[in-house]
Amino acid sequence: MRINWYRIPLEKDVLRALHNKNNLRGLLHTLGHIALVGFCGFMAAIFFINGQWGYFAIAFWAQGTFGTFLGAANHELGHGTVYKKKSHNRFFLNLFSLFTWWNHHHYSMSHTFHHKYTLHPPKDKEVLLPLEPSLKPALLLQLFTFNIMGFIGKLKNTVYTALGLWFDGPLGGANPEGANPWIKELSLVYPKKYRLSQRFARIILAFHGSVLIYAIFTGTWWLPFVLSLWQFTGNWLSYFVGSTQHTGLKDNTPDFRLNTRSVKLHPFIEFLYWHMNWHAEHHMYAGVPGYNLKKMYEIISKDMPEPKTLIGAWVEMRDTLKKQGQDPNYQYHQKIPTERSLGENNTGNIEKYTESIGSLAPEEKVNQDAFDQVLKSKFDSTGDWR
Repeated sequence: MRINWYRIPLEKDVLRALHNKNNLRGLLHTLGHIALVGFCGFMAAIFFINGQWGYFAIAFWAQGTFGTFLGAANHELGHGTVYKKKSHNRFFLNLFSLFTWWNHHHYSMSHTFHHKYTLHPPKDKEVLLPLEPSLKPALLLQLFTFNIMGFIGKLKNTVYTALGLWFDGPLGGANPEGANPWIKELSLVYPKKYRLSQRFARIILAFHGSVLIYAIFTGTWWLPFVLSLWQFTGNWLSYFVGSTQHTGLKDNTPDFRLNTRSVKLHPFIEFLYWHMNWHAEHHMYAGVPGYNLKKMYEIISKDMPEPKTLIGAWVEMRDTLKKQGQDPNYQYHQKIPTERSLGENNTGNIEKYTESIGSLAPEEKVNQDAFDQVLKSKFDSTGDWR
């Protein structure tokens, strides 16, 4: 089941240097992001207490706009590429996941398959093409204000996961129709990891439930906003940036240059996004820390598609969407500047670098029978799997 991925060749010493983790850079990035989100939350609380509702709305919206990108931090921390020690990555991953309603155990199961089998369904169901770069008014209204559907979806999935062990079987009877079907499948592939995700879901509910109860009994109504609800506010920028990763590109190809898109961003937005705008480079060598990805792009740029601006990427995606309306099988083929590097990688016997996805993958072995069953699943006309 292994895909023979093409990776642009890198010299052994260069590749080793790119994989080096820098604790200071990781800490500065982490604390900088925390300080930015924390300051906006602090100001939102002050304005709420003083009844300055206009200023509160601005500060709360800014907290959500900046804080939503902690999902990118969770991604990097989940790969274990921010700090040298696993314990440091794990500490901040648990901390950020708690405040962002992010079940990193779910993500570990899903994202491992996404990297090993990027856009090769049914082995990768984290990203299923075609994706719609939607600009529908109802969606934009929520993205620029409060993402009601995002909150309901996150709450439902957390509740269903948390209730799973209260019933018979690994999935139980906790209304499985409401759970993410891909996670349901992976729970059979990684049963131990899924039990950890159930426990963490309960921790998330206990924490945010305690915040709400405390606010009710003390009258500190600003508390749920700045601790629990900001994650679903001001999601606009993370949506526009995150949608560029794979939308409109090719699936079932062993070349990351064709199924993954990198974009150029303003340095501040790149900081918020934890450098994941260099996404093709990330997929090509997923063990490289985010803060080294731009350096890697500069080394291999002659063999990479020219990264577009954020606006340019959206123009490309919308144009692809129009063409897919006429031809559902159409996929955009990114221009590869040269074919001269195609062939065997000259990285030598350093598979731990070329195949590495950091510490993302669950430690338990895959339940092969369950995985074989996943591969037999079929897609219906709506693009969902059954």
